[in-house]
Amino acid sequence: MIGLARSALLVGEDPDDPEVKVIVQIKHNLSRRGDSWAFKLIDREGQLPIVKWQGTRELTAEDLRGSGRTAARNAAVEFLEKELEKGARPAKEIYSAAKSRNIRERTLSRAKKDLGILVTRSGQSWMWSLPK
Repeated sequence: MIGLARSALLVGEDPDDPEVKVIVQIKHNLSRRGDSWAFKLIDREGQLPIVKWQGTRELTAEDLRGSGRTAARNAAVEFLEKELEKGARPAKEIYSAAKSRNIRERTLSRAKKDLGILVTRSGQSWMWSLPK
């Protein structure tokens, strides 16, 4: 039935801290993806727990599902290192090559951030390169 919904949420554990729960948007076709929000449940012996909000997290549904957050991100990092080892390349080419290898844009973006990829403009193209 999720196909009928315009937006859907998933609650799961933060992979880095199992005591923290995170709400992520898994479907959104009316607006941009919302932030992922973290919280802890504070036990009150026999009463309903208190929700203590922890702020936002850079996590997706894939991260919470345990579908290889580290493996997917490491694969994207390795992909970028290989693609850029000989120098700067147009971002369009990188996105296209990543898509053909089933690397999601969000994962590619995180890998780009992990590596500190430099982005410059060359004529009409955005170029990506590894930091020196």
